Amino acid sequence: MTAPDRHDDSTELGRGRSGIVYRCRDERGREIARKVFAGDTASTVVHYVLNGAPNPYAWNEAAVECARLRRRIVGALVELWFGSRLCVADAYSTGWNEGTCSYRMDTRFVRGNAASLHHPFSAPHEGEFRDLMYGVMRPLQRRLIEAGLDGLVWQAGRSNPVALNNFLRLENDDDDDDERRWAWIDLESGVPALAPINPLQLIGFYLPLSVRHRRPLFDDVDVGKLRTYVDENAGDLERTLGSERFEALAGDIDALERNQDAWRSMRRVRRSITYRLKKGKLTRQQADWYAERPLRWYAHESLRIGRKTIRKLPSLAAAAWRRLRSVRLRDALPAAFRFLFSQAYRARVAQTIVSARIDAWKGRGQINDHEAEFLQEHLRQEGAGSYITDFGVHIAIKPAVKLAQYLVVPALVAGGAIGPAVAGLLIVFGGMIARSSYTAARMVQSALVGHRIPWIAFVVGLLPVIGNTAYPVQLVFESAGVRGKLAAFILYDTVGLAGEVLPIWGGRDTATEHRFNHLADWIVRNRA
Repeated sequence: MTAPDRHDDSTELGRGRSGIVYRCRDERGREIARKVFAGDTASTVVHYVLNGAPNPYAWNEAAVECARLRRRIVGALVELWFGSRLCVADAYSTGWNEGTCSYRMDTRFVRGNAASLHHPFSAPHEGEFRDLMYGVMRPLQRRLIEAGLDGLVWQAGRSNPVALNNFLRLENDDDDDDERRWAWIDLESGVPALAPINPLQLIGFYLPLSVRHRRPLFDDVDVGKLRTYVDENAGDLERTLGSERFEALAGDIDALERNQDAWRSMRRVRRSITYRLKKGKLTRQQADWYAERPLRWYAHESLRIGRKTIRKLPSLAAAAWRRLRSVRLRDALPAAFRFLFSQAYRARVAQTIVSARIDAWKGRGQINDHEAEFLQEHLRQEGAGSYITDFGVHIAIKPAVKLAQYLVVPALVAGGAIGPAVAGLLIVFGGMIARSSYTAARMVQSALVGHRIPWIAFVVGLLPVIGNTAYPVQLVFESAGVRGKLAAFILYDTVGLAGEVLPIWGGRDTATEHRFNHLADWIVRNRA
């Protein structure tokens, strides 16, 4: 199973909890997606605590072979279940990646796009999220359970909003075709299925399955149930796949059982030792010696982890100091002064923020070059006195508010200047107070010069999470046409950003981001 590392002309496609995916070509010249199983720090810690070693795909050959076989098996079943509406990215081969000292898997490169978010130009793609969630993922979850593919339900999205970005809509589809075609591109979990967003799913579904499989659920297959399912549906499967592929399916299931048993039967101490051996940190003789003396091994690991933690502390402190020193007060103070007293400067800050977000949407493929240029052009045409500037103020004061909440307020409490109750209110409602104070001043200013008073912005600014969208909401309710499109984009982006940055269950192209994006769409569609 040896294979060369990724080619020099490769392009990184994305990073997840289980590894990094590159676009490159294999030895046969095929364009592939190469998944290198080098997980992030958080997932490594979770696996180490639960299983004694990081993600098994990184170091266990049998586990990686299971991943390859599961893709073949699920690909065949999905063809029966969904026809051409859903396909699975085939796994071509697996091998060892010398650069990361971990295993990798080469899969078919799928040209496609994530489900479209709502934005001012998304009319041709409306309904993609709903189609994927309710027309593909929900039925897929039910089918996987019926076939005994219990662990894959997590990657199919049951109470796992991050799983939405495991699916792509295939390119070159006819947008008028209601039977949208999707590809399931990532079937390998990064962490065990123990953190669903709905705790009832943990209690009622994932924990019972973990008990049944006698381990934290992690891509596990009930092979006996799978065989029974295949036997019961043999006729339909053979008609769909053909005799040759149907016979190969039985062989794949047998191979999956052997490799899954080999992977799962390892004792905790052996998993830990084998991982260090594969990383080149132990010799074979040392590994065998420690395997006979598990207490010695755990003592050795405890000392290693302790020393590693202690060594990292000075580097972390040095990095924090470098970051602090990088803040040049000589430049920051004049900038803060200009921001406070120059409307034109605030306008430039706001336009810079919005321009960067337009570029970010274009980079993700959510808007195309023409749409991005349309928004950029009309952003440049917005005057310094527009609500865009006020939106920039709300965004720009956020770091100062956080600094005051977590440094200044505790210092005032320690000095006896304020009590714990007042401190709690300032920490919880600090953002609302800052936004509302600024908007109240703008309301007075607008009243004095006879302009429309931004009541909507004041009310929205009082709300948590979406408070920073106060002025985009104001502009959406007041504007139509070109100006309204720019305001709507800012609203979609700002509300969706809350779902993008939410820890654990959030991120780009997740169901969490889409839910927040739908909230913004509701505001846009129901404006007065």
